[in-house]
Amino acid sequence: MDIKAWSNLIYKYYFERSLSEKVNLHISMQDLIDFAKDENVEIANGKYASTFEDSFIRNDFSRKFWLNQEGNRNLSDLQKKINQIAYQAITEKNYYVLL
Repeated sequence: MDIKAWSNLIYKYYFERSLSEKVNLHISMQDLIDFAKDENVEIANGKYASTFEDSFIRNDFSRKFWLNQEGNRNLSDLQKKINQIAYQAITEKNYYVLL
């Protein structure tokens, strides 16, 4: 999946399913992996989450989050990317991009 597909899945996890009265905006990697398998989302080239080991799904998410088209050289670059996304969300009043 690409980063937009991962973002859509996280959005769906929080806002498009039944939750208890208390909403906790925390998701563990295992929760995300389990949800990807429950939704059986496409991970790669027509292959779906239910056919992959957890470690593959975890690595796919990590690679998509960490890398952009140019890649991030270090954590400082990643922090700049996160700050840019937050700024974009605030200026465009589009908080969906934060997910």
